[in-house]
Amino acid sequence: MVILLIIFSFSFSINGYIVVEESKGSEGHVTVESVSRVYIVKDAMRIDTKTTVKMDMDKVPEEIRGSIPPEITKETSIIQKIVNNKVKIYSVDHKNKTYTDLSHIPEFMVISFLASYIECDSNTKKCTIKKDLLKPTNEYKKIGKYKVRKIIIKFGAMQNGGKSLEIPAWFTKDNKDLINAERLKIEVLINAAKKTDFGKSNLSLLKDIKRFTDKNIKKYGAAIKLDMPEGEIVIKSVKKKNISKKIFTVPAGYKEVKSPL
Repeated sequence: MVILLIIFSFSFSINGYIVVEESKGSEGHVTVESVSRVYIVKDAMRIDTKTTVKMDMDKVPEEIRGSIPPEITKETSIIQKIVNNKVKIYSVDHKNKTYTDLSHIPEFMVISFLASYIECDSNTKKCTIKKDLLKPTNEYKKIGKYKVRKIIIKFGAMQNGGKSLEIPAWFTKDNKDLINAERLKIEVLINAAKKTDFGKSNLSLLKDIKRFTDKNIKKYGAAIKLDMPEGEIVIKSVKKKNISKKIFTVPAGYKEVKSPL
């Protein structure tokens, strides 16, 4: 009986990673702080985010000060999984207990991931990997107990000639759980991309991205901190755990809000 109970309990969980990251940024009179908990397993991912927006009321124009709350908190989730060979995506608002099904536009999640890696010719529609995506430097330091190396990430539009933004990031090869979680996350996103119309038409490109990311993870590790223009994003912890499959479903009792797209 005990053995059966153990087998039964494990059938509802799957091995994966939980990554906790914090971000903080400010612009003008607004400060935004968020904590995200990312659950990653084979063919599924969930991102729970608690965001707090704080206003410096002394800098808010007096005539509108009374109509703006000094602090706003949001708790949201994005759930992505593959069901019956199709990508399912849900956006969840926990404060209002609502959700929106975005499964009819799977590129919503997938293309945003691919945009970091590829550039496309607007005339030929052909897409290739950005050759100068990562610019390693010889600057090293320690963040906590990990040795890190400064590498510039070039973010930009998918279209050739689009504006780009260079973000200093700190990569480490010392945190093995972080590296394995990053590998699994990329695998999940690429597998989802294969189910989209774009992915089905660009399977060789997806293979190139997989080879490209594998090569760079082996060479540099994974980013543990990003220095954004108005703040920073920091990985606070990574744990390898058995994760309940229930995590990848919309909570019971939540009402659906139709997508405007």
